[in-house]
Amino acid sequence: MRRLHEPQHRTEESAPNLQIAALPIGAVLAFVLQTPGGLTWLQAGLLGFGLASVGELISLPAWYSCRLAPIDRTPLWRLLPTHIVAAQILSLLWVGLGKLLAHALSFVPALQGVETRFAERTAIVYGAGCVFYLLAASFHYVSLAQEATRELETRAMQTSIQARDAELKALKAQINPHFLFNSLNSISALTSIDPSRARDMCVLLGDFLRMTLGLGEKTVVRFSEELELLQKYLAIEKVRFGDRLKMHENIQEESKACLLPPCCCSRLSKMR
Repeated sequence: MRRLHEPQHRTEESAPNLQIAALPIGAVLAFVLQTPGGLTWLQAGLLGFGLASVGELISLPAWYSCRLAPIDRTPLWRLLPTHIVAAQILSLLWVGLGKLLAHALSFVPALQGVETRFAERTAIVYGAGCVFYLLAASFHYVSLAQEATRELETRAMQTSIQARDAELKALKAQINPHFLFNSLNSISALTSIDPSRARDMCVLLGDFLRMTLGLGEKTVVRFSEELELLQKYLAIEKVRFGDRLKMHENIQEESKACLLPPCCCSRLSKMR
């Protein structure tokens, strides 16, 4: 659905630029139409600015041509004929509009003969239409490039946000909230009865969280790293439970080189 609304959205964005561009285009048309023995300044001005005011009839098809033939993905043998044919067709239409305008102006007594004089200068209008089309196509290519850059920046920002969200979710999965809550409660209780143990527990908890984050960034870790993290976890629990917690290790030395998913041992130790 977004693509259906893009032409209207693009036209609305470029309308002010086209209105501003119509002024110099109309002035140039009036200048080239007013030649010795040609149109008067009044006739040339009315025709020049009149044709420039409907220049959007060329600009909007140029936008479609630029969309159908992206400059970075379209081979040159297809890109050139696309714009050459479009410029020819639209310039002929512009000449036709000029003839209609000249015919309408010829009914004004002060402008009689404008239709005949304009017919002698249709080649000038045709060439100006080709130039106007090329300018419009260049403008749209620049606008499309800016739009693509903004989309890439938006996607990069979204990817960054998603990556941070994934890191937060991974951290939540790695750290048991009950364990963290109980550890903080124990630290709070120890600060009044045994400040030294509370300080030790804060240091152990900080080391545990730092190691958890470090290991969580990896896809696989050595068993020795997992074992060190597990020992940090059990040391915290030892402060909480004291002599009620008994630990016994029976680990083969060669197994410490094995590769494991990060934080899997600490998760198993928290399943009670």
